[in-house]
Parts: sequence; C-alpha cells; structure tokens
Amino acid sequence: MDRRAIFIAASVIVAVHVLLVILLVLPGCNADGSKKPSAPQNSSWNIPEPEQEQEETEADGPAEQNISAVRPSPAVVRQVRQEKLYHPQQYRALRTAGAKQGLKSIPGSPALSKQSAKNVTGILIDLDSRRVLWQHQADKVVPVASLTKLMTLLLAYENTLDPRSGFTLETPVRITREARVVPPSGVAFKPAETSFPLEKLMIASAVRSANDAAYLIAQSMGGGSAENFVRQMNRKAKELGMHDTTFYNPHGLPGKPDRKPDNSSTVKDIARLCEAYIHYPQLREWSGSVTGSFRTKNDLSSHNHLLPGKRTPCKGVCGLKTGFTNNAGFCVAALCKRNGRTLLAVVTGFGARKERDEYVRNLLNWGYTR
Repeated sequence: MDRRAIFIAASVIVAVHVLLVILLVLPGCNADGSKKPSAPQNSSWNIPEPEQEQEETEADGPAEQNISAVRPSPAVVRQVRQEKLYHPQQYRALRTAGAKQGLKSIPGSPALSKQSAKNVTGILIDLDSRRVLWQHQADKVVPVASLTKLMTLLLAYENTLDPRSGFTLETPVRITREARVVPPSGVAFKPAETSFPLEKLMIASAVRSANDAAYLIAQSMGGGSAENFVRQMNRKAKELGMHDTTFYNPHGLPGKPDRKPDNSSTVKDIARLCEAYIHYPQLREWSGSVTGSFRTKNDLSSHNHLLPGKRTPCKGVCGLKTGFTNNAGFCVAALCKRNGRTLLAVVTGFGARKERDEYVRNLLNWGYTR
C-alpha cells in the first residue's frame, strides 16, 4: 500500500473516532445522536441524586440552626418508599345520628365537680364504623394543653420520612439555650449534655410529655426557629380539616411569658389529629408505652394512668396522650381496643386527674355495650 492510501485510511479512522467522542459527550444524547430518555421522577418524594445529596450535606446552614443533619442512608430511603404517608382523604365523615348528648347521659357516670360540669368537652367515636357514640360540646373551642404534642410528633415523624428534610430518627439534635429554659415538666437537660438523637427527644415528648424536648424538636426542624415549625403545625392542621384549631407553640404550655393565647382546638378536631397519628405504628408504640428510655433504661414514666400497669388502668387502653394546664383542665385522648373494636375518647376541662380518668373509663365501658 502506497503512502497516500495509508494517509487516507488513517485520516478516516481519526475522523470516525472524533465524531464518536463528540456524540458521546453531547448532553442528553446517545452514541447514535438520539435523545436519552429522562430519568424517572419519584412524584412522591423527588429524591435528589447522590451528587446533590453530598453537596447539600456539606453546605453550611444558617448559624442559628445549631443542628447536625444526617442525610438518610439508602436503607432508610427504601423504607420511606414502603411507608405511606397519611392522607387527609382517608378521614371519612363521622356519623353523628343518634349520638348520646350531655355529661349525664351515660349510665354509671361518676358525679362531677361544678368546675368539671361547667368546662368539660368530649367525644367518643367508634373508629371502625365512623359512628359518634357520645359527644358533649364537641365543637367548642377550648385550650388543649399537651394534646398539642400529638401534632408536634406527627409532623416531626412525617419529616423523618421525607429524605428532603435532612432528618432521620438518628439525627443528633444540639441542645439550645432556649430549650434549656423551657418550663417543666421535661427532661431537664444537664449542663454537660450537648445533644440527643431526635428519636430520644420524640420518645420523651410522647411518653413523659417533656416540654423542653418538644420545643427542641420544633426549633431544630424549624431551622433554628420554633415559630417556623409552629407555622407548619397550623398548615398541617388545615390540611387535616382541623379548621377550629390554632397552635402558638409546640408543647401546649400557657401563653406566658410570651403572652400569646393558649393553643386551642375542639375535641372533634383532636379526634381528626388522633386518626392521622395512629396511622404510624411507631407513634402508636410510643404513645402506648408505660415507660421510655432517655438517659437510662425506662427512666421515663407516662402520665397516662389509663394504660395497663398504671394507677387506674382501663381495659384495652393503648394510648394516646394526656394534658393539663390551669386553663385547659385535665385532658386526655384515649385509644382503646377490645374484642375487635377500636374506640377513641377525647375529653378536656376536668378539674382533677382522677375525676377525668373515672369518667373516661366509664365512658369507654359504656361504649363497648353499644
């Protein structure tokens, strides 16, 4: 082969290789020049690519946030995809026809003090049939004290299921100056303690009704501002159809010292919240625990004395939450399961804990005869 033929052959080979390289590096194209199919989008979560996750993790957040966010592992992401978020459309309309009305309409009800008789609101629902068995001033807007924490925990837990939030149950949350001065009851963060995993804070809020832990959860998930998280709580309330509910803080303490009004709702709205809450097995487990572990094993004890093993247990009660302030009185949302039926009682405004528990226990016993 002469030199000219060799030169032509070499030139053709070089040209072909250059063309292939150009086609391969063109964005969105295959080697043949056709457009690459776009990556499928997860409409529910819109999970970022690993490169984006790494960049977001390393990016410096606002100084006042004061948390260490941990990006979810692939195993956590897979679990998230398997666990379905509660959707408000799952809440079907309540059937109120024939419901008993009034505090004295339930046979065997204990006599109430004048304070309780004046202030109590309540509702009893058969969650399986959607039937309201009993109600008393169920649409009256009242202070709800620590029943607030049901919303705090619900919203926080749903955030851990969203990889975009940057939070998992293992995320270490740094203790802030503001959280250390939240009034009791709480876990009373010690000076030497600098952080706790988010899960520990949620357990303390659910089992012990720890106000400082609930505040720290809100502050960390609000980007350093508990008020930001409270705004999310109110948006979530509207999403759930809790149209008579307003939150001013994440724990349910009275307005002092910020002078804001008490968190307020109705027992009917709280029942909606409870249904969203019990959708998640982990939240049900925490709210039904007699004890919980924070610093040492079982160092937390529940305020809910309707639970098995407590002072005044009620057969079948397996959660959810108690509450008390001077303005709200003694409150409770009680989930009860017996003989294949699930009842939910929500009451507020009792003048004494024992009075509240006796009334609710009798109310539930009556409900299972209907």
